[in-house]
Amino acid sequence: MMALIQELQALLMKEQISDAAQRANKALFPYYETIQKQFGLAFADEPSNKDAQAWTATIEDAFIKGFRAGGQLMLEVLAKYSS
Repeated sequence: MMALIQELQALLMKEQISDAAQRANKALFPYYETIQKQFGLAFADEPSNKDAQAWTATIEDAFIKGFRAGGQLMLEVLAKYSS
């Protein structure tokens, strides 16, 4: 089951990143540049990498929950209206 969910998620991740997401990411650049200038590249990269890991886990959890909810909804619909 997890392999199927991961494959579906990978297919969906190939979609174009939304304009809102691109704007939000670009808005972070000045902050990371300032941190990098003050503390160095390694220090600036570490919180960025940790944040990316946290968001990846959050997105994966949300995708799995949505996938399961969609499956449960389909089972409910099929059970109720198939006679």
